[in-house]
Amino acid sequence: MKRQRILSAVCIKNEGYVASLELRKFYKIIEDAQAAEHHMLRVIDESGEDYLYPEDLFVPIRLPQPVSRAIFRSVRKARVRKNAVAKSSKVHARTTNAHEETF
Repeated sequence: MKRQRILSAVCIKNEGYVASLELRKFYKIIEDAQAAEHHMLRVIDESGEDYLYPEDLFVPIRLPQPVSRAIFRSVRKARVRKNAVAKSSKVHARTTNAHEETF
């Protein structure tokens, strides 16, 4: 099986995809020849999963490997922190609701 290259791109438009894409953010792009035939890019979005998006929403960029690693490492850490905060908020909400029900 041929190994897929992971590329980088900057989001320049997010019309119709506001919840999934942030303007001016760097995204990992997975090379996908079939998607390219349809003018689409396979993008790892805010969910951490890869989805197809129109190619005109992005500008491909070539970053030196150490820079790319550093950017995507910080993005991954931010996503982990964001998920941890969301989970703790849900736990707090459940605890608060359970506490209110006992009174």
